Amino acid sequence: MLIAVAVAAIITGAAVADEGVYYQDPIQADMPVSVPPTSSCTVPLATDYVTNTSSGAYQDYNGTFTPPAGCPGPWSKVVLHFSATEAGRQYDRAGEIELGGAWIFFTSTPEPDPDGIAWHVDKNVTEYSSLFMQSQPFTISMPNYLNSTLTGVMHISASLTFYETDAAHPAPPVPDQVIGLGTHYVSSGAPTDFAVSGLPRNLERAKLEVYPKGNSCDEFWYGGAPDAFANANGLCGGGAYRELDVALDGTPAGATLPFPAIFTGGVNPLIWRPIPAVDAFNLPPRTFDLTPFVGTLVDGGSHTVSLSVANAQSYWGLEGNLLLWQDAGSTQTSGQLTGDTLAAGPAAAGVSEQPGSGSDVWKTTASRSYAITGWVQTSHGLVETTVGRSFTFANSNNLTVQNYRQNTTNDQAIDTVTTTTDASGTRRHEVDESDDVLAQDMFQLTPPHSDYWELPAHVSLTKTLGVTDSWNGATIFSSSLSNETDGSGVLSEYDNGQYRLANGADRQVYDYEDSTGVCYHHRISAGEGWVKSDRLSTTC
Repeated sequence: MLIAVAVAAIITGAAVADEGVYYQDPIQADMPVSVPPTSSCTVPLATDYVTNTSSGAYQDYNGTFTPPAGCPGPWSKVVLHFSATEAGRQYDRAGEIELGGAWIFFTSTPEPDPDGIAWHVDKNVTEYSSLFMQSQPFTISMPNYLNSTLTGVMHISASLTFYETDAAHPAPPVPDQVIGLGTHYVSSGAPTDFAVSGLPRNLERAKLEVYPKGNSCDEFWYGGAPDAFANANGLCGGGAYRELDVALDGTPAGATLPFPAIFTGGVNPLIWRPIPAVDAFNLPPRTFDLTPFVGTLVDGGSHTVSLSVANAQSYWGLEGNLLLWQDAGSTQTSGQLTGDTLAAGPAAAGVSEQPGSGSDVWKTTASRSYAITGWVQTSHGLVETTVGRSFTFANSNNLTVQNYRQNTTNDQAIDTVTTTTDASGTRRHEVDESDDVLAQDMFQLTPPHSDYWELPAHVSLTKTLGVTDSWNGATIFSSSLSNETDGSGVLSEYDNGQYRLANGADRQVYDYEDSTGVCYHHRISAGEGWVKSDRLSTTC
């Protein structure tokens, strides 16, 4: 994996707390969650919850959510608010919020400075509305480890705001049930099984969402070396290709590529101050449409959802939710899987190597395409659904063992088309995603045998997302999003942990447009931890 793995403990844990790099509160150029101008009610989940342990053990905040009496559902929108403050020295941490057994929020945290920082995240959680209709237990989990060097203590607050409906802002169609499948950990490509039972027998749609997180060697999985080179040089292996695969009762049900997430300690922590990488504070799930399998799911029996990560070298945390839509006009639906071209097992990655003296260049490519079709007999007629997905993967790694220099490029594209046909016509929903990473970094001693080390780094991460909805061949909605973060900097420390040199610069370019006339263009650039330029335009 990227050299950040080899030096992560040094970078984030060695410097003296009062010599940290000061920077302003984290900021993002992301488009805010839009909310309707209707009456609303806010329900607090936690206020100034302190996560703080000296053992590294989980210290969760547990409570009971109660629906807002003044704003009964259904709602036009539900928004989760997450805020935190932290001062001192600390790793970037990962955490989540679980409510009613389902995962509604997954995040990573920024690394603080001695004076302290504050940050805030909003997430549209309307799709989980069925969970909010009754009292539910919830857990905020943000593991945090303290010692004499790692002094940062997070103070966390969270709440939910419920917006009422009116004629112009009706409640959107949402799943009738959301069932959390729990958290499972997988490693070495072995599958893990989620047991499911007691499902409604009148289902007409089903979707699986998975929050995947690679850890240790797989945090920067796209920088992994081939096994032979990795074993000879004490590096992380498995190559650069990872694939998330889903099976239902042993039948292949979906495949995709994980998103190359970069947290605020990734590669070089100075280049993410104050602007984090794409999606670092609000990590979206990977989704799989299981509607072609509804005929199997409504049989009244128990079922097994299996998840695996191909070529995994370290453990992956996989948190899953089933989203279920029911047929209000019947108590029993039926259906059948009629086609499935997804073969068992991951795509075979092609790898070419150019070995050198103490260095290696390897290029990895992979691609996959499949279609899964099934029908459901509902009270409003027969509905046929086809889910098609294709993806491509192209990766290049150039690694020199001496001084641990690594240049990585990772380009991946995922195209998903869902076609639904009933007596009234055909709806087509297409999502095109492209994720591109460029990372260059070096860990070296200069001159040899001196008492300091330095880490120059440059990283860019770009995510583009296009959505098109059509009805009987005519486009009824389209949108395009481009989100790019880019950072460069040098971190150098003496062996005693004192900073010798520390600087960084980063920027974010966020562009969104859709066919309803909504446009949002936001550009932020920063240097030495402070915003230098901030330009926002909402005109098309």
